[in-house]
Amino acid sequence: MLNRRRFLEAGAVAGVGAMLPFKAGHAAEALSGAGAAAVVPAVGVSPVLTKYVDLLPVPTSFFGFAYTPTGVNAAGAPHYDIATSGFFQQLHRDLPATYLWGYGGTFPSRTIEATVGVPIEVSWINNLQPTNAHPIAASIDRVNVDGMNNMANGLPWPDQRITTHLHGGHVPWVSDGGPKTWFTGPFWQPGTAGYVPGSGVIVDGFDNGNTYQYPNDQVGTTLWFHDHAMGITRYNVYAGLAGFWLLRDREESLLNLPSGAYEIPIVIQDRIFNVDGSLYYPPAPAVPEFFGDTMVVNGKVWPRLKVEPRKYRLRFLNGCNARFLRMQFVKATALEALPSTRSWVTMPYTQIGAEGGFFAAPAAPQTIMLLAPAERADVIVDFTGMAAGTKYILYNDAATPFSGTTDTRGAIPEVMIFDVSLGLTGTDSSVVPAAFTLPSGRALGGFVDTTGANAAPVVAAATSVPKVLTEIALPNGMLMQLINGTGYEKDPITGAPSPDEVVTIGTTEIWQIVNATVDTHPIHLHQTQFQVLDRQKIGISQYMGKVAKGKAMPDPTPYLKGTPVLAGPDEQGWKETVRANPGEVTRIAMAWKGWTGNYVYHCHILEHEEHDMMRALRVDPAPVV
Repeated sequence: MLNRRRFLEAGAVAGVGAMLPFKAGHAAEALSGAGAAAVVPAVGVSPVLTKYVDLLPVPTSFFGFAYTPTGVNAAGAPHYDIATSGFFQQLHRDLPATYLWGYGGTFPSRTIEATVGVPIEVSWINNLQPTNAHPIAASIDRVNVDGMNNMANGLPWPDQRITTHLHGGHVPWVSDGGPKTWFTGPFWQPGTAGYVPGSGVIVDGFDNGNTYQYPNDQVGTTLWFHDHAMGITRYNVYAGLAGFWLLRDREESLLNLPSGAYEIPIVIQDRIFNVDGSLYYPPAPAVPEFFGDTMVVNGKVWPRLKVEPRKYRLRFLNGCNARFLRMQFVKATALEALPSTRSWVTMPYTQIGAEGGFFAAPAAPQTIMLLAPAERADVIVDFTGMAAGTKYILYNDAATPFSGTTDTRGAIPEVMIFDVSLGLTGTDSSVVPAAFTLPSGRALGGFVDTTGANAAPVVAAATSVPKVLTEIALPNGMLMQLINGTGYEKDPITGAPSPDEVVTIGTTEIWQIVNATVDTHPIHLHQTQFQVLDRQKIGISQYMGKVAKGKAMPDPTPYLKGTPVLAGPDEQGWKETVRANPGEVTRIAMAWKGWTGNYVYHCHILEHEEHDMMRALRVDPAPVV
């Protein structure tokens, strides 16, 4: 088998800039004056951009306001029309405007604010015309993806296809935005050789249209929405198709958390820019992962957030394609730089929730925040008492690719800067609650199904189900990541169709995720949330020696080593994305309830998801007795 580390180091990931972002960026940054102006970045390396010159946009206010309804549907629920289009937006003071695709004409999208128990309806309108070339059209791999022809008439798929997935949302499957629910806009129709300009709306696979119903029948939490179209998810999210969806409980304000201007959603993404401001992504054939050389936070390159000396609630989202983030708040020098030695002053934070809402109680203060792609952390940071001019750099040292070790190779160290430069407005009376129980007695943390139940999985009654993560090299050299030996639609070697995986409402399962690869994989489930139980080392070679193609995955229990490590302080609540480390078995427990239908689960490294670490997951109703 191809040695994957050598493959990446040979330059197949994303050019010089993506392989060595720290070295490339800082070598150029060391130049100044005329010398810096004369630097012409190599292909795949961003131009030198001064850090912290742009203010951090706040998605709920910077772009004017959160989305507001455009009407009501037949059932009286608020209705939203949100259109996808192409536009230019300046992402850094010294960078020409970048051509992007996005929701509502901004990157990231404006935020949707929703209330627990209040359903809403969204029409995701695709206004991308045939003339709207994809922002990274030259890089799109149109060959190495399953089923690149329309399922109904065999026509090649257009680049301008979208479907929106509410990540973490508990929704009917027809509103889930799965990969086979993509659609084009009103400017397309089928032609004899492909899609051509016209007046039709083309929907592939599962014909769900473009109007989705969101019951909001889960606890308050930080959700996000992003494109999930088959074969082009990684490109569409990279082009800008993502935004926050903040689901709030009616009683949440009674907790007296920092709110209003002191509650800020923060999405962190890495990118590579060409000198003309356009996005760079390595050209086809498909790369195993994408790693940029420039941090973009809420749509600005290395921004500055001016804060008051008080508590803030920060809702962090790792929105990168493949980059993990291992971050600390490090006190900056007077020159707004990282200290030259590692005798750093770090600011602790208190995590109060993750993907599934609030924890039962806040975690003990931490200094290191680890987020895989798609993971969220709801945290409180306290700048109280800090002198004006105090600054903290959000520092990152997670390696690329990430494998759960302390390696820092390929990290982009600086993310953004927090600048205590605003005077205190009034008095900060906000608190960090000792526990998250509302005055009504309802617990906020957890998963709620359509019946309102909020029970944890009963582990003793659960069925254990092995899920084995592997990686293979195809004859053409392309790396593919698989679950239980096959891909989303077919076996990449034999071409045999991949069977749907089936679960039944009313059952409880413990997934034993066996990672036989060299990467940490963020495994994301649609339809449900789960609780992380533990992780344990496993004798991979011995276990994989028992795996037989076409046979059920063997029980990994006899091959476990050492003692299990319980879920970390950042995993105490409900989750829908979990980090599965190499050489380990990660155990998660979920009770299947609520909606039935055709869902998926997959690795949320977007390049892995599409090549081909994703499986169809059919949720069946309970049998009639």
